[in-house]
Amino acid sequence: MFLDLNVFSLIFLSISLVFIFEGILYSLFPQYMKKVSVFILSISLDKIRLIGFVFCMVGILILYII
Repeated sequence: MFLDLNVFSLIFLSISLVFIFEGILYSLFPQYMKKVSVFILSISLDKIRLIGFVFCMVGILILYII
């Protein structure tokens, strides 16, 4: 299946997919997400920065593969 999307449509599609998946996580697993939030608050800023960087690199790798 090939989608003919311009850049702005692709950006809005990506943002909407992030919101959909985030909403699914919070609605299906609210207790777990609360624990994740407490965990995030308990770790250092450097570790949070490293985790964010790793997720960013994984996202870029996935976009490169697509």
